[in-house]
Amino acid sequence: MLPVRPFSRQACAMYLKCYSTRAKKSKRVINLYTSEYLDARYSNMPAQFLQSLQQQYFGIPALAEFGKLFGLQFLVRWDSPQDLKELRVGETKILGKAVQALVGAIFKDQGSQAAKDFIHTHFFSQKIDPTSVIEFPNPIQHLHSLCIRKKIDRPIARLLKETGRLTNSPVFIVGMFSGVHKIGEGFGSSLKMAEFRAAKDALIKFYSKEEKSFVLPSITEGEGFSGEFIPNPLKDTPPIA
Repeated sequence: MLPVRPFSRQACAMYLKCYSTRAKKSKRVINLYTSEYLDARYSNMPAQFLQSLQQQYFGIPALAEFGKLFGLQFLVRWDSPQDLKELRVGETKILGKAVQALVGAIFKDQGSQAAKDFIHTHFFSQKIDPTSVIEFPNPIQHLHSLCIRKKIDRPIARLLKETGRLTNSPVFIVGMFSGVHKIGEGFGSSLKMAEFRAAKDALIKFYSKEEKSFVLPSITEGEGFSGEFIPNPLKDTPPIA
């Protein structure tokens, strides 16, 4: 059962009548409250990774899964195609947009705070894995650039452990160090592979770092807010050209 009070029939009818216009607003509402949360929680993550993370967890396919949890598949009415593949794609799109419509109706009838509470209660109840979107074609080169930007010692790969060097299945464990601090670790069947994974591990740890305490800009929308809004510190990420 959805923990929100039922919105009025008038608001629902008005929303359905103007769906083509409201659909864009619904998408913007979801994008607004999910993007500000992800941006504040993963403050080191570049914009392109945040967008990929948002699409992965709050795009149409992800929203369709929430729709199934809400039981919307038993409420929506649509002309289903005969082809099984088209049926699955069509159902995903319909349920995803139905969830968008639901958020839009809550926003229209109950206001921005209710829509935000709904999104935070349901959408952020899932476990988010930021490492799934962090990919680099050349992590070693990127790590060097990152250390220069952060003004810390350049990364140096050091062999930590090895076994079976002269066999058909050797294993090397390499640590990536910046000064005396180990910032990443990786293993592989060759030193080059282990160094590659160690650099990637260092980048993942940096970009997926979670802020434990942060303030969302939308807090100023609440009726009980009174005072000066102090934004989160400006993060050190590459500029967007």
